[in-house]
Amino acid sequence: MYGKEFYQGFDKNRLVCSILTTNLINYLLTSFGELIYLFESRNYSFAGSTIKIPMNKQKPVVLIVDDTVMFRKQLKEILEDKGAIGLIEEAGSYAEGVEKMDALSPAVVLLDIGLPDKNGIELLKYISKKHPHTEVVMITNNVNDYYKKQCKALGAGYFIDKSNQFEMISRVIAEIVSKKEK
Repeated sequence: MYGKEFYQGFDKNRLVCSILTTNLINYLLTSFGELIYLFESRNYSFAGSTIKIPMNKQKPVVLIVDDTVMFRKQLKEILEDKGAIGLIEEAGSYAEGVEKMDALSPAVVLLDIGLPDKNGIELLKYISKKHPHTEVVMITNNVNDYYKKQCKALGAGYFIDKSNQFEMISRVIAEIVSKKEK
């Protein structure tokens, strides 16, 4: 099939398309910089041409999943001030979190346990299964040992008390971003 090698580097769930010409791909990549987040850092070949998308020009995408609008806004402002993050998206529920996870494949998710439709632990299970390279930081008021152990076992890299450890969030994000850049 014409252009078969082009499709091998893509996650078919993220990018569904018919056969594209090299000119169209180049146009999309230069005209819509957001599309760079859909690709990994590697060379893509199509119809005899090669397109290089370097990882070092990408800033990580962060998704904040919390049911409290004011908390999301405050956290987003803090992260925007740090400047090391490319895109910061928000979700207020499990369903919205799943939708944005699948659309963006963020590098980091800041996740609360208490969500209105399903709890954040269910979303953590989904992320661990469908997006295993995403780093999850639990940010919650439910800080008992049971939740800490459960979240760690399901793949959360960090567990932060929303009430008492809020200042740690930007440090943790900086640490994650630093690791992902290496």
